[in-house]
Amino acid sequence: MKIRFSDRLGGEKKKIRQFENREKMLRQKLFKEERRTRSHRLIVRGAVFESIVPEAKGMTNEESATFLRLALTRQTVLIPYAFCIFSL
Repeated sequence: MKIRFSDRLGGEKKKIRQFENREKMLRQKLFKEERRTRSHRLIVRGAVFESIVPEAKGMTNEESATFLRLALTRQTVLIPYAFCIFSL
């Protein structure tokens, strides 16, 4: 029994579509895993920040960002002084 060329070609096209769909699924899975890893990292770093600076729990996002910028751009940061800025 001979298999016609068109039947064989149709089967090969089907395999190609299956491989493309599998690739798409794997890319989506990778994206989700990367996103989950990033979210976890951000949560952990935020928790570390709050454990080091307990007052951060009461700060707004902008105040937290300003505090971190001050802390990272100055060689010495006086924490009480930084909190005086936010109470103005």
